Amino acid sequence: MSDVRRLSTILFAAAFSCFVAQAAEAVRGAYPILTTPYLADGAVDYEALVKEAEWTDAAGVNGIIWPQSDDSIDLLTVEEKKRGMSALAEKAGTFKARLCLGVQGRNTAEML
Repeated sequence: MSDVRRLSTILFAAAFSCFVAQAAEAVRGAYPILTTPYLADGAVDYEALVKEAEWTDAAGVNGIIWPQSDDSIDLLTVEEKKRGMSALAEKAGTFKARLCLGVQGRNTAEML
């Protein structure tokens, strides 16, 4: 291996290590998963979802995660998930906590 390539490899490894350390520090703390609230007719209560996020943020958590639990993954349509994500994202600028939006699927195409 040439000296230039060896130096490049060492610099890349050092930079990557710094990135990993910063990323790990960024996600420390409490990150509760919100539970999806429903109306009596079975529709998602997006207003209550946002209020749940606001309450969780006010409690002093480091981050808020949605959708991630079984009630959000298996029961919601893609459109319901997108609508909930949009409702939360509109309020995220007022949160002290990070908003983490989950995506799941059996394959990459489903997740996208």
